[in-house]
Amino acid sequence: MSSRTLVTTVAKSKRAQTPFILSHELKYGLKIVTRHVHTRAVESVRCLFCVYHGREEIVGQKRQRQKTVNCKTWEVFRSDAYVKHHVQQHPTAWKLYDAADADDKKQFFLDKMEHKNTLHAHLGNASTPLTFSFDAAIIDDIILSAFFDEDEIDSSSYRRAVKLFQKVVDRESDGAYHYTSTINRAMQFQLTARFLAIGMSFRQIERAVDATREVGNVAKLGTLNEMLVGDYARILVSAGLQMLSNVLNRSETWAFSLANDSSTHLSLSYFEQLIRLHVAGDIFNLHLISMPMFDRHTSENMALLVFKILDVVCPSWRDKLLCVSTDGANTMTGRHNGVVARIQREATHPLYRIWCLIHQVDLVSKRNLLALFDGDFQCIINKVATCLRKQQKLIDDMGATCPKMTTRWLALGVWTKWQLDHRIDLETWFASRTAPGQLQLPRWWWPIIAGVCAVMTQLNFAIVKLQSKNLLLSQQIAEIERVVSIICIKCEVEVVNPLVEGEVAADETQSAICGKWSITHRNVEKFLLDQGSFVKHVLDAMTVIQRAEVFSEMGTFVVGMIDGILQLVASRDADNLPSEEEIPPVLPHQLIAIRPAAFAALANKHGGRLAQLGENVMDRIEQDHRELITAFDNEPSLHDALGRCNNDTSFREGWAVVEGRFRGLRDFCGGIATIFPNTASVESSFSILGWEKDANRMSLTDLALEGCMQARQFDLLSKLA
Repeated sequence: MSSRTLVTTVAKSKRAQTPFILSHELKYGLKIVTRHVHTRAVESVRCLFCVYHGREEIVGQKRQRQKTVNCKTWEVFRSDAYVKHHVQQHPTAWKLYDAADADDKKQFFLDKMEHKNTLHAHLGNASTPLTFSFDAAIIDDIILSAFFDEDEIDSSSYRRAVKLFQKVVDRESDGAYHYTSTINRAMQFQLTARFLAIGMSFRQIERAVDATREVGNVAKLGTLNEMLVGDYARILVSAGLQMLSNVLNRSETWAFSLANDSSTHLSLSYFEQLIRLHVAGDIFNLHLISMPMFDRHTSENMALLVFKILDVVCPSWRDKLLCVSTDGANTMTGRHNGVVARIQREATHPLYRIWCLIHQVDLVSKRNLLALFDGDFQCIINKVATCLRKQQKLIDDMGATCPKMTTRWLALGVWTKWQLDHRIDLETWFASRTAPGQLQLPRWWWPIIAGVCAVMTQLNFAIVKLQSKNLLLSQQIAEIERVVSIICIKCEVEVVNPLVEGEVAADETQSAICGKWSITHRNVEKFLLDQGSFVKHVLDAMTVIQRAEVFSEMGTFVVGMIDGILQLVASRDADNLPSEEEIPPVLPHQLIAIRPAAFAALANKHGGRLAQLGENVMDRIEQDHRELITAFDNEPSLHDALGRCNNDTSFREGWAVVEGRFRGLRDFCGGIATIFPNTASVESSFSILGWEKDANRMSLTDLALEGCMQARQFDLLSKLA
């Protein structure tokens, strides 16, 4: 499973032979495996059909021995030998490949998992051993160190983890070594990984594998118990970290980004790290690690954990790290000693700093909600939520329970909509409460609830979209502007005209103003009346003064939300203030709008990191950009295709339009696109962690818990690595 690099260090004493023809790599579906360390001449190539398809079974063919699962490798380069092997071992796949054109051949093996990592490779022999190879630091410094506190070294869990890995001293090395772990029943392991990925408990997996063995009559699948499931989970952690390390340490991975956060679950502290990287034209959000924090949640301790993990999985991370995204907490964003500041001091190049825009929207919502009726609205909704959740008879009559009330993300919109959906039942119930001291709703309750719900429902659509894993930073900004534009249109919000001081005071009696935004009381009334005829009935029953108060409060809420949201900036500077640094666009339809000189100025800021890709890399990127513009101007099909792209176009979709061209430009933009626009993915990981380890699974060890997390991306990492 490991992709430990094979490099020959001693030239082989062979007679002169025909050198490998590089065009044969694409023509015959081959992959260069080893090169001479000095001359870089090709020394061996491997069959990609063996790697990704396996050897085909020939119907009716009688075999005297078991079919090999090894991949064919050639050290003597003869085209007739390639064809003979393909025809005999891969007749179906080779026929399709041979008939394809060059562009289709380039795509033929993309998005395919190595055959040895699939269930199909083991169906014929369920007991085939599967061996993983791990870098020594992954086992020594993470698996057997970071997941165990000092007082756990003598525990049975630690001893069991140690037994899973065998130390292997590397040949021709000065004491260097790595670890291996052998799975005797590969199919059993693969099934366990799949079952862990869908959230099954260890006991459920034990029973599911037993049922699979009995129903499928696969005796060699063997028996499974909870202890062995735990072992498999621990191996999955090591395998996931190793595969991720292989991807990060590739030379073409010139940049990646981090998102970090800490949380407490069941009285235990965990530190979550996510990583975002670009591979072959697509962007991937990957779970790096969720590990226990045995010390306090200080910025120093969290930064040390980041360094410890990155030093193991990617020793060159200081040259490659592009961005760190956080939720804005002081421990993360502190000017001198915050986690991001400490990481910046370690990094070779300046970092982009992102403060999660969803968390910032959350703060704007809280601030404006607290301003409604001088805090009375917030106080009453908390009382209403608490009261309604205790009324079991009302719950039974309605067949629904009032949601818990928070102002976090989607909650306010969901809560107010629930109120409106059950308005008639709630009005009747509150009207029946006549005893002194019982909670009663104020007159303005339903108009304000309706107005807040309308605003927050629009905002919730944007928040859901902002949580997309493949979202780009530019798309996040465009989505925020889109939803604010809708609210402005619905409420007929206007830009304030310059007024003299006296006119401003007079205007505020008939309008709500915040910043440069203004909404008249008449437009607030029209907006509220659009929410339903019940609003008109409530407003008609009010006095003129009461109506004016409702319009003033609702108008202030609307323009306060608009002004606050439009001032939000995700990119921050060292003082956690909005940054004016421009981030390059990353999609072809955006790049064609930039002049080559302006693009070169943006790209050259990353020259230090890009030096990893080789000499003259900036020249190749700039040339690709100029050629993209030329192609857009002169190729009608490309012009039309790019014209159909919009703010919903993903990175993969955007670059698929150019059909494999401008690879240097694509890889540069892929690195920039790794910037986490927010930390929604981190919040999602914490939700999964809490779901995996609930009150009924308190005995689940931290290492096994991390195995459950890694299982969810095991197949994806197998493809990427």
